[in-house]
Amino acid sequence: MSKSRFTWFNAFLTVAVVSIALALFVYFVVGSGAPQPNVMFMTNLFFTIGIMLLILAIAARFTLMQIELRLAAASDQTLRQIEHNVSRAISEALSKTMELSQLAKDSDQMGLVAVMSDASKYDYAEILNYSQQLTVVLNDGRTWASVHRDQLRHRFADSSKETTFILCHPESPMVQVLARKGSTDVETIRAKIKETVTLLEEIMQADTNLEILGHHVFNSFSLVLGDDSAVVIPYFLSRGGRRVPLWKIRKTKTNGFFRDLSDDVQRLRMDTKDISSKARLISAETVIRFKNS
Repeated sequence: MSKSRFTWFNAFLTVAVVSIALALFVYFVVGSGAPQPNVMFMTNLFFTIGIMLLILAIAARFTLMQIELRLAAASDQTLRQIEHNVSRAISEALSKTMELSQLAKDSDQMGLVAVMSDASKYDYAEILNYSQQLTVVLNDGRTWASVHRDQLRHRFADSSKETTFILCHPESPMVQVLARKGSTDVETIRAKIKETVTLLEEIMQADTNLEILGHHVFNSFSLVLGDDSAVVIPYFLSRGGRRVPLWKIRKTKTNGFFRDLSDDVQRLRMDTKDISSKARLISAETVIRFKNS
């Protein structure tokens, strides 16, 4: 019971006791003789007031006890709820911390250093300007090569840098899949591939170290592979163009996923053919010589 409620209870109890005492005093002392009406009235008044105050004090005390018990029970329940919530929050925080710790560990082992929700906003300047050996794996490649034309031109000016573009071969069955996925026709896809080849050859110089290859397998993602880093862009499965994410991979002490990507590119090269205009020219000359022989 709080101090204020205890003071009020004592006040009620004190007044009740005093009223009953006055009633007894008036009855036994003042009215010790023959009972008089006014004495009986005062006795009944004080006694009634005293009894009522006593009953009120006891009722108030009982009510306050019930309230305090309920408040205590509610406080205990609230405290238990708070303890439960705090415990759950701590447990969730620890679980999240462990997940993040494991994610950081896996990312470090894999070499994952950056993730972007929109691949089109990534700046390729570092990997294009500083990689001595660069491999770019794309489908038709026209949009990417057009967007990065100036950076590629700058790279091609340095004959010490080796650059390889691996595109979908114009005669690959994959062209039909790309056409269906892009809601277009096969000839349009082939034209885009040819435009990419033409663009690259227009910005290259006489001493540029450039390969343009075509493969006959399936691209599950686009890849820009440098000396010690790689940029991976996944594809959606269904038709239509949408915003796609991007992952940047660094070479780790054990090479991590970077080595897997490098090995994958080397295996892919075994399924490629030169699709540059020079290769087409040599092929055309071979056909002419064969016909004339």
